[in-house]
Amino acid sequence: EAASVAVRPLPLSVLIQLADGASGWSDATLMDAVNTALHAEMLRDGPDGLLCRHDLVRQAVEAGLTSAARQALHRRAALALGGRPEGKAEPLAVAAHWSAAQEPQTALAWMQRGAVQLKMRGRFDEARALWTQVAEESLDATQGLQARLALAECELLTDLARGRIALLEVLAQVSAVAEPAQRDQIEGQTLAGLVDNAVFSGDLDAARNAAERLRPLLPRLRVDDRVHACEVLIELAMREPDIAEAWALLDQLRILVPAR
Repeated sequence: EAASVAVRPLPLSVLIQLADGASGWSDATLMDAVNTALHAEMLRDGPDGLLCRHDLVRQAVEAGLTSAARQALHRRAALALGGRPEGKAEPLAVAAHWSAAQEPQTALAWMQRGAVQLKMRGRFDEARALWTQVAEESLDATQGLQARLALAECELLTDLARGRIALLEVLAQVSAVAEPAQRDQIEGQTLAGLVDNAVFSGDLDAARNAAERLRPLLPRLRVDDRVHACEVLIELAMREPDIAEAWALLDQLRILVPAR
């Protein structure tokens, strides 16, 4: 039953974690169950872990589950897969389990992470579709605004004017974020995008205005976002030109990320 809900291959320890939460069996009984299922050719042991031998087996077993049992297993699958080390978790797989567990808002949080992963892999259309869904369906103001910011950044890749409008809309809503650190983060990312947009559009006055609001936020931003903000401020300093300011910002980057 655990394998039928998991769909994908799972390491033995993870599969047992799912089954144990549903059954309360001892470790020895669980291992006997695994060996019995392997011997009966209901499960197979692949390079990435255990899984149902055939989709017909998986579908038949899953169809026999009650709705409550299926939801409980999906919830345990989401918790187990979501708790895996960074780099091994598959956000969209976790999101699918939360959705099947009837936890749509939790699923949206993992879809947000999945969209970032897709963007990093160059799959922009799929990432944009996920961010659109998060922006439209999220009941969390911060999460929804983060999705809108990501969509605005996507617009910058194809249409500077439309991207600027989208960023300004995000900036106008940033006061809806209650937690100060998250509010600073979103505001900082948005202002960095506006500086970047204005510099490449040739509107240095708009770039200066956004930069004035961005500079006080720098110490409160996450390192990667602070680095990006410094980079766009360097772009502006070079256009001014204010070479001393560019060097000062570069010195900040040397301290923040010396390996670069």
